[in-house]
Amino acid sequence: MPLANAVANPIINDPFAEPGQHYDFRGDSPKLHATRRPVFSYLLAVHGRMRPSL
Repeated sequence: MPLANAVANPIINDPFAEPGQHYDFRGDSPKLHATRRPVFSYLLAVHGRMRPSL
């Protein structure tokens, strides 16, 4: 069973250079952006669920 948001070529950056592109998987289909992915982390909330921290 194929994944709904799979991309044909997931490796888009050179392994020895700074990343210059990223896929955005929000929405119906993945979109390729010609910028670096924004940095974010997940913090554990008081009630035990994960929430994104920007």
